[in-house]
Amino acid sequence: QMGGGGTSGGGRRGEQIIISKFNRGLRGEYRLGLDASGRPFVGREAEPWALVADSAVAPNRWHSVAATFDGRELRLYVDYDLVAAAPSGPQFSDQVTPVLLGCDMERDNFDHHFEGFVAEACIWGRALSAAEVGELATTAPRQGTPMHSGLLGCWRLLESKQLRLHAAGRVVVANAAFDPWRDGGGGGGPASAAPGPA
Repeated sequence: QMGGGGTSGGGRRGEQIIISKFNRGLRGEYRLGLDASGRPFVGREAEPWALVADSAVAPNRWHSVAATFDGRELRLYVDYDLVAAAPSGPQFSDQVTPVLLGCDMERDNFDHHFEGFVAEACIWGRALSAAEVGELATTAPRQGTPMHSGLLGCWRLLESKQLRLHAAGRVVVANAAFDPWRDGGGGGGPASAAPGPA
């Protein structure tokens, strides 16, 4: 259902969200990020509520974090390896909350900002197989390839012309899916992120 990247940075203050469609206290569907200890997690509005990796990711390095849900099982991958899985059921679809990169919302306020760099974030309308998650290390979801099947949006943030720096120092992306393979960017690589300043 979703694929995104991210990890770490110094000065953690609670959770840091890489990609979300979540508005705590009101509604939501999913969140993918790091917990207060720097461990990747995925959360949904259905049991088991969250899967958390056993280990924190190493700071100041690029990492890949991905989550899939196939209607029966929720899976969490870190650096292309499956680190957690559990049965999970359906949930209500949130038609109001936007997809957010680098944060989530709490009662309509942006919160849990990611303190690092996100190179690429992609969302599919289908669950990727474990083999496909592994392919993200070397294969971009280019149009006309099997990996492009079901791709809803892909944001290559470090190369995107839609990337702007907010006055407060936060990264802002235009509220539209930027598909670099459709919009002329090209290139490949995993869904990944790098650390922020220590």
